[in-house]
Amino acid sequence: MIDHFRNQDVTTSEKFEFAFGLNYPLTYLFKKELASKYQETGMFMSAYELLIDVELNEEAVKCLAISGRNTDAIKTATDVIAKLENA
Repeated sequence: MIDHFRNQDVTTSEKFEFAFGLNYPLTYLFKKELASKYQETGMFMSAYELLIDVELNEEAVKCLAISGRNTDAIKTATDVIAKLENA
C-alpha cells in the first residue's frame, strides 16, 4: 500500500480509491502525536519544529520557553500575533 502511494506513475484518482477505504491518520495527527512524545522525553526543540510545521503555535512557543530560548519564544509569539492581525 505504501509503495502504491509513493509510486509517481499511479494517478491521484487511483490513490483515492484506497485512501478513503482505510482508517489512515492524517500527517498532521502523526506530527502532533510525535511532538507530544518528544515533549515527554525532553526533546523540546524537535517537538518545536513539528509543532510549527502543523501550526500549533502556542505549544511551539512553550517548547521554546522550556528550552530556555525565551528570546526566540517571544519573537515567534510576536510573529504569530502579527500574522493573525494581518489576516
